Order: sequence, then C-alpha cells, then structure tokens
Amino acid sequence: MLDARPTPLGPTSPELPAWADPTLFTASPQATEWGIFHAGKLAPMPLAEIVARVEAGPGVAQWHGGGERAEVVLVTRPESARPLAAVECPELQAAILRRDQQALSKARRKNGIVFYPLLAFTVLLDLGLHTFAILPAIFAMSTGAAHVEAWLTLNKLKSDPDKYLRGIAAQLRYAAWLTVSGVKHWCRTCAMLIIWLVIGCVEWFLPGPPGVGGEPGYIISAALVKSAIAAEPWRLLTATMLHGSIIHYIMNASAMFSLGLLLERGANRYLLTPVWLAGALAGSLLSWAGTSTTSVGASGGILAVFAFLLVMGQRRQSRLPPDFGSSLVRSLVMIAMLGLLAWGAIDNAAHLGGAIAGATIGYFVFRSDDGTLPLRDTSVLAAIGRIGDSLFVVAALFTMAKLLRII
Repeated sequence: MLDARPTPLGPTSPELPAWADPTLFTASPQATEWGIFHAGKLAPMPLAEIVARVEAGPGVAQWHGGGERAEVVLVTRPESARPLAAVECPELQAAILRRDQQALSKARRKNGIVFYPLLAFTVLLDLGLHTFAILPAIFAMSTGAAHVEAWLTLNKLKSDPDKYLRGIAAQLRYAAWLTVSGVKHWCRTCAMLIIWLVIGCVEWFLPGPPGVGGEPGYIISAALVKSAIAAEPWRLLTATMLHGSIIHYIMNASAMFSLGLLLERGANRYLLTPVWLAGALAGSLLSWAGTSTTSVGASGGILAVFAFLLVMGQRRQSRLPPDFGSSLVRSLVMIAMLGLLAWGAIDNAAHLGGAIAGATIGYFVFRSDDGTLPLRDTSVLAAIGRIGDSLFVVAALFTMAKLLRII
C-alpha cells in the first residue's frame, strides 16, 4: 500500500513536480483526530464511519452531475499535520478498492449494454449515407469511451492494486494543483469561450437574411465556403469562430474548457491562443484543399490543443501523472472513431490539419525529454502569447462585423 508519510522533498526540488508537493493541501486547523476535510472545514468523525462513507461512495448521480452524497476526498488523521488524500491513507485503501471495483464493474456493464446496439445502429445509418448519424455516433462514442475506460481501469485495479492507487492519488493531486492556479492561468480559456458564445448568439438569434438556396446568413457571411476562399481568404479564420448550433457550441466549449485549462496551467498560459490559432488555420487550409463541403467550428484549433498536450505527455512523462499520456491516447482513438462513424457531418480534414499543427508545435516546444513543467514565463513566450491574443480578438471582431454586415 502507499506510504502516507510526507516525503522530505520540498516544492522547489527538481525531483518533485509541483503537484506532488506534500504541502499542496492546506494545513489542518485541527489535526489531532480523524475527520473529513471538505470546503475548508473539518468534520471530526471516527475512522469506522469514514471507512463506511468511503465504501458507500457518492451514491446516485444527481442532475448537477454530482452524487447524492459528498465524496470523501480529503481526511485528517491524528499524526498528520495537514489534510491527506483519502486514497493515500492506508486505513482507507481497502475500502476504496472495494468501492471502485464495484463501481467500475457496474459502469462497464451499463455502458456496454448501450454502446454495442448503438454502434450497430450508427453503422447502419452510415451505410445508408444518413448525415444525421452524428447524434447516435456521439452517444455511441461517449458510452463506448466510458465502457472501455471502465474495462481498462478495472483490469488495472485487479492486476496491480498498489499501482492503481498511486495513479488515482497522482490524478487527484494534479487536478487539485490545476484548480488552485489563480485567474491568470485560466482566463484565456474562459475568454475564448465567452467570445464564441457572443458570436454564436448573433448567429442563432440575429441570423440575417438567408442566401441563395435558403442557406443561413452566417454561412454566406463568414463560413468556410470553399468556392469563396480564393477571393475571401479571411474565411479561413472567421469560420473557426462560428458554431452551427447550440449543441455544436456546447460540445466544443466543454472540450476546450478542460483542454485549455490543462494547457494554460500545465504548459504555459501564453501558448493557448497561438496553438489554437495555428490549428484553426491549418485545419481550414487542409479542409479547403481536401473537401468541397462548407464547414464551421473551432474543432481544428481544439484538436491542435489536444495534440500539443499529447506531445507534452510523451516528452514530459516524469513531470506528469502516470496515466496522463495514455488517457489522451484513448481519447484520440475515440475521436478518430467518431470521425469515421459521423464522416458525413464532421470535417475530418480540419481535425487532421489542426492535430498536425498542434503536434508540430508540441515537438518544437518540447524538443527534449528533460525540462521544467510548466514552462517558465519568458519575454519571448509573453510576446508570442500577446500576439496570439491580439490576433484572436481581431479575428473575433472581424467575424462579428461580417455577421452584422458592418463591413
């Protein structure tokens, strides 16, 4: 089992990533007894009751995504000077393993029951060349991802419980470290999502007069209409600011929120907009070269951020949680399968172009396997970041002007 004693390495030690620092969690106001530490408050509780709560788990998922009970994440123990992750506490690890094995078995079974019939249905729609296969494909891939993830994780738990617990502890610490970074490490992600939402509201609620053939006004104004690119090359970027529907926006926004936070906090805040812009432009160019259909969406840039993080996971394995890279690889497989199943509605060329751009930048930034993470702020990175921020804002304002027919 895991050694719950704090390691002597300090936060500035080169051998210890910042998220693995034993002082990551705040000091406990009362560390002389067992208890659950939640929302900055300590609830003293006997060890037997904590074990029972851990094994019971969060219960049935509620409408807001959380469980019916608060999950036991941090605990205090009599000899600990500060809160300790429950998974790092030897007295709770057996209960955690029992709980997770039961939950993973249930998730594998439940998602498998939905996934395989839905996958067959989606394939039949594809054979019939139905473009609306996008919706069943999305549900098939989401349930399929959950099914495969539960299956792989369950195998890991059974084959090596100690390694499984260490991985969970690392993920918990890394997630906690990401969220305590401060505004400067996630403001660009939020700003991009807000800007896309404002542009989307203009698209959806102030659509303007339709074009020839009844096409929506935003298609005529700023979409990636392939026949118009030679005369209006600005569409290569304006199209990436648009989303075809609210569902399209929600999908891209949810992906960008998690990936953007990982890049801003985990790599460097100044790299987010340059990486996204490079991927968006590369995706539009490859789509223009390889397809004839009109398209919109930020997915090319999002795939660039994804590919950049994938390279970071490969080049900086020692500075990241053990499952960081492998989880991204599994996500990449699911994205590829979604592209195949919903090929009639997804611009795979744009996705591929964005991924190539992001991976190229990643291999340049992480040229060696050794180095710090996050990357230190430098004047060069700051200048690149500000140029990227400015270009993003200019592209967004120009897109808005085109939608409102100001220019």
